[in-house]
Amino acid sequence: MHPIRGDAKAPTSFSEVEHQLGICEFPVPATGNCQVFAVAQALLETQFHQEPEQVCRLAASLKKGVQQVAELNWQMDFTWEARRSIVKRAYPRTKITKANSSKLLLQWFHQFADSPTDGITQLPKSLWGDNDTLRMMSKFLKKDIFILGQEGDGKWACIRHEFRTVSSKGGNYQTSKERL
Repeated sequence: MHPIRGDAKAPTSFSEVEHQLGICEFPVPATGNCQVFAVAQALLETQFHQEPEQVCRLAASLKKGVQQVAELNWQMDFTWEARRSIVKRAYPRTKITKANSSKLLLQWFHQFADSPTDGITQLPKSLWGDNDTLRMMSKFLKKDIFILGQEGDGKWACIRHEFRTVSSKGGNYQTSKERL
């Protein structure tokens, strides 16, 4: 019996959770491209080990798409606080000001897009995907993205980004918002 719902047996394995939710696991090489590889596999409906070249090509395209949509309406998608947080993680030794944060943010998205996606090269942690790259992937694909994964410390994380059109300053723009 499920401890909360009381109507069904509680799942005892991740494969049962996958079955109940209609999701599937996409194992990825631990190279720093985990996020784009997982999304690429989901889009292709294949596993990395089955079609590595195809997954790598799509992952590279996703990274370029992330970089391009990050430049669209970036002033509305990335507040000063968001820019500061991203830039601080990417360039920990750089003094961050409102004046240089926009340039450094867009520079980081270019570096992210240009980083290797060969499935072998280990990326520096500063170029790993995060919530902001996932949000931009949702915006690029014009799709909601739901990720359930185990982090490096063994804890499980659940992230959902919803694609939407938002009205702002007399116009509409497309974006993605994180939902918990």
